[in-house]
Amino acid sequence: MVRGLVLVITLLMQSPLAWAWQEPAEFVGVRWGDSVALLKRVNEAAKKDLYRCAEADRGPLPPVACLTEFSWFNVPVKGTFRFRPGAGFVGADLQFWSARFGEMKRGLIETYGPPTQEDQQRRTTPGGLPYVNEVFRWHGVKVQMNLQRYPVDFFSDSEFLIMLTEEMERQYR
Repeated sequence: MVRGLVLVITLLMQSPLAWAWQEPAEFVGVRWGDSVALLKRVNEAAKKDLYRCAEADRGPLPPVACLTEFSWFNVPVKGTFRFRPGAGFVGADLQFWSARFGEMKRGLIETYGPPTQEDQQRRTTPGGLPYVNEVFRWHGVKVQMNLQRYPVDFFSDSEFLIMLTEEMERQYR
């Protein structure tokens, strides 16, 4: 009885952010820490094109980036997978047509649960037209995700970012 009560109190004291969503152990078949070689094998098995992997030392960004295209939640995306020496796969960012934003948001919520934070940012275009940028964030102990809608319907207007929390903190200090 006492043990059960202690367990309930402990769970209630934890931050809701810690258990509000399902933190992923992998992203589209690539586990955190996996190598570039594994990404290539996953892409070949799924018949996805992997355009190129390039090394570049650009400040806090991981030095190896691999570009690919695929469909996720039935939304065509252009993706960049990021790798850091000694740490392997640390994150990815996807760009997609903003007209497909609702499908991406639905897929993310069905797969990972509701976001831990939502925001509507009122902005104005350079030409003076007002618009609202929707932002959804999933903050976890190990993984963070960020989904944003942008104002104009070009292919790369919306963006999804998934990254290890440690890597996110390194890049956005």
